[in-house]
Amino acid sequence: MADSNLDAPSSPQSANTTSGLAQLAATFSAAADFNDISALRSQYIKAAQITIKTMDLGPQKFQVLEPLARACYAEYAAVNDWDALESAIEYYGELIQNTDEDDLENSSRLAAAYARCMQDRFMRGRNEKDLEKAVEFASESVGMTKRWQSTNSTLVIERLGILWLCLFTKVHQLDDSTKEDFDRMMKTAEEANDLAQQQMVETSKVIEAKSNLGIAYQHRWDQQSDFESLEMSLALGREVLDLLPSGQDADARAVALSNLSFRLQRAYLCYVLEKKFPTGLEESKAENLFEDALKYLSDSMSIHKEHLLSDPENTLTFVLYIREFPLECRGYLLAKCVDILRSSVRIIRDYCSVASQNDQRDCLSTFYGLSRYAAAAALQAGETPYQSLLLHEEGRAIMVSLQQEMTDIYSIQMHNEDLANEYSQALEKFRASFKAPTSFYERQSSKKRLAELRERISKIPGIPQVSEQPSEALMHEIAKDRDVVVINVTDLVSNAILITKEAFRVIQLPNLDENQLSEDSWEIQTLLAKEQDQEEVFHDLHTNLSKFLRDLWKNLAKPVLEALGHRQALGKSDSWPSVTWISSGILCLYPIHAAGLGLHTEANTMNRVISSYAPSLSSLVRLHGRESKEKYMDEPTEVVIVSMPETTDRSSLDLSTDEAAAIAQNFPNSTLLKSQTTEQVLSAVAKEPHIVHFSCHGEVDYSQPLLSKMLTSNWQTSPLTVADLQMLNIKRSRLAFLSACFTANAGVENMQDEGNHIAGALHCAGFSNVVGSSWYVGERAALEVTKRFYEELARAGESWTKDVAKALHFAVMDFRENTRTAGNRMRGDPVSWAPFLHFGG
Repeated sequence: MADSNLDAPSSPQSANTTSGLAQLAATFSAAADFNDISALRSQYIKAAQITIKTMDLGPQKFQVLEPLARACYAEYAAVNDWDALESAIEYYGELIQNTDEDDLENSSRLAAAYARCMQDRFMRGRNEKDLEKAVEFASESVGMTKRWQSTNSTLVIERLGILWLCLFTKVHQLDDSTKEDFDRMMKTAEEANDLAQQQMVETSKVIEAKSNLGIAYQHRWDQQSDFESLEMSLALGREVLDLLPSGQDADARAVALSNLSFRLQRAYLCYVLEKKFPTGLEESKAENLFEDALKYLSDSMSIHKEHLLSDPENTLTFVLYIREFPLECRGYLLAKCVDILRSSVRIIRDYCSVASQNDQRDCLSTFYGLSRYAAAAALQAGETPYQSLLLHEEGRAIMVSLQQEMTDIYSIQMHNEDLANEYSQALEKFRASFKAPTSFYERQSSKKRLAELRERISKIPGIPQVSEQPSEALMHEIAKDRDVVVINVTDLVSNAILITKEAFRVIQLPNLDENQLSEDSWEIQTLLAKEQDQEEVFHDLHTNLSKFLRDLWKNLAKPVLEALGHRQALGKSDSWPSVTWISSGILCLYPIHAAGLGLHTEANTMNRVISSYAPSLSSLVRLHGRESKEKYMDEPTEVVIVSMPETTDRSSLDLSTDEAAAIAQNFPNSTLLKSQTTEQVLSAVAKEPHIVHFSCHGEVDYSQPLLSKMLTSNWQTSPLTVADLQMLNIKRSRLAFLSACFTANAGVENMQDEGNHIAGALHCAGFSNVVGSSWYVGERAALEVTKRFYEELARAGESWTKDVAKALHFAVMDFRENTRTAGNRMRGDPVSWAPFLHFGG
């Protein structure tokens, strides 16, 4: 029923405001250029939202609300802005509540729009209730439209199209969808297509109906391997392309090209598996079906579209389907995709540079693994390891790298103080825009301004310029006293790129499969995350983790170490080689240094090399310039110990005080900060003592990785988060030791490549050495490793900054001996000793 307030009179001011908003809405709707549309739409949304919040518009409100809802949805469709979608849902919901049920014209239109919004919300949030609502409202819209406009086939086809989309989403996305759901989806597509053929309707509706039916037949092929359905989908795809007017409706043409691409890819699969190929096609041409499919997709990507992420979406869909081909074909087919993958990786990075933090996270999660596919494709296509590394690096640790500033403000001030101030203000405005409620296009404008200033700065002689892409020579320089191993794991092809001081090498890892790793990892991570009753799950956890580490040795660590020449177990007095591991995907959750077949065999990573880790190659590059200054300390080592023996709503850490005493015994110039607030801790860290040691609780936020935290005295109102630590600018401090659980855990689903954990944040903030933990750490284990670590570090004297990884290595080696019991058949307990990781060079 209509709200009683709808009859309230409106003021002349509200009427004028409404008229002005209507003119603005009409202006952006009529704009031809995409940039004009984007800017005007953003202005209109902001103006309309302020108006409805600050003015009593009376019945005029609903004249504003529907255009505003449409604009918000268009904003979401263009730039994947989650807040815009939520606003559209809110406005359409309010409109539906205030529309009479008997008003079929308006009710059917609003229900259709609401259904479309809810379908999109499901696709992003994966809440099945949203999809149920989408199907419900789309069904109601079709029913109302048929009652209201039984002879208007164009409108009925449009509403059937929305219902079909919701049903297709259910069939395609939900494992528990039924045959009835599938049949209903097919019948809806067929009904719309029949109407389009029988009635005189707009060409656009004929295209829409044929396109939907083609996708339905394609899905039937996927489900039932019905070759006739595949041929039908191909025929419909070609008909759609023929119907599209040349040079018009670029988005529709791009969709048609990509859809046909997917079907030709399936036709090629059918040819490979069964030697079947579409009617009327010669067998010699069937061999080129994959190339034809790739050409259609490339043509689609060449078309300028408003939806910024459609090209990466299509690329990922195309590449993922390669998994359906026989194993021996996958590398060859992936190689052919290198150009579309390279383009898509760059689109993702450009998008994330101006998207809100929530939209960044959604984008990176959606396109998880895209840069790893690109790097693997580059190698398969014959590109150099260096070129592959650049692609791999371009698509990882994006959220962190966007917060890093490569330009030295001080150097600019020495040459041009006004320009330095202008640049500092622009940089601050750009960074602040990710936290404030600014639009995508405002952030885009801020980024453009920064780029203009950087261009001016680059022309000033004497200012050192830092390239975003490290040179081959710099990579070899970084590897002069350690080997760097970049692991690229996918479900198609996996390999490791080895960087030494002389060369790049590629090691193929045929038995390292991401899907198998994920399957083996699932139960381990579930058991590790269990906060209570650890004793009950210990046996299963120990068994599964031990097996995982044995497999990791055979499939990864052993072939890499042998390729590097590290083939023997060493003693403590030997000269130990160092390896820095840069993991990817699910492997970011696991300590490669713990891989092995037994504690006292050569088949064990820790017995051969000292291991360190880095979130990305870029993080090593950023810290490389400091290494030459860190060989010796010419001043007493200052240590700040942040201790939380008691934490609100968490268990006591009774041994935290003992940790502090052990540190002070080896480094007398230590200051104990007990039960401090987040603000006090940040203030102490900002003073840059040489070592900061945290003894507290750590927790992962699996929904908001930037909110993963260490618990201070006021953690409930002001937690010490990854986001806080990333913004530090450390120049003098050398080591952060995190005696806290989960501080090096990258366990946020589909976000492992980002390295958004506490240890990674401190490493990127400037700490050249960080010690953290992959999972929970018992109090006794933390104390024993801490004592041994600081004893080893103190023995190194003034050069301790170069021996952090070595000190941790031997501290953990000593501690793991103590975990050998009859209960584990003297094999040791990796659950206790393995999680300690060193990040740095």
